[in-house]
Amino acid sequence: NGINWHKITGEFSQKQIRTGVTALFPTPAGAKWVDIIIQFVAGDTVRITYKNINKQYHFIDLGFRDRRKTDRPDKQWATLQKLANNHGNLSWGSKDAEPRLQKSIEEIRKRLKYFFGITDAPFYDYKEIRAYRTKFKILPKDEPADVPPDNNPDYS
Repeated sequence: NGINWHKITGEFSQKQIRTGVTALFPTPAGAKWVDIIIQFVAGDTVRITYKNINKQYHFIDLGFRDRRKTDRPDKQWATLQKLANNHGNLSWGSKDAEPRLQKSIEEIRKRLKYFFGITDAPFYDYKEIRAYRTKFKILPKDEPADVPPDNNPDYS
């Protein structure tokens, strides 16, 4: 029926406060992460596509506002951009790895799960592949969305 679980359960206000998310993606019931594409269209904006749904969101909508400098994105947004530049893969060996990478990924995981209303984790299990790898496709600006899904462990 296309209704997000968090809208029905009344958890919106409490989770919204914790995550900082100010918008929700119209995720259909039963949606899977592998069907979602997040592509940067500018430094502060992403286009999100799920099958025939295509919407643009500002970093503030997704809860990535810096709490100290409210007009700027936080460090997790920078990590999301690094994930895009690396096609959804970051490991401790990556040139883009940062000391608080694990904490940033945890925060991104929490915000994306809430924004999309998908209870499954948006990242593959770190212990199995020794890297942070998105289940969704994430792309940098100006890259065609039809590139092979580098983030799918079954693809290679």
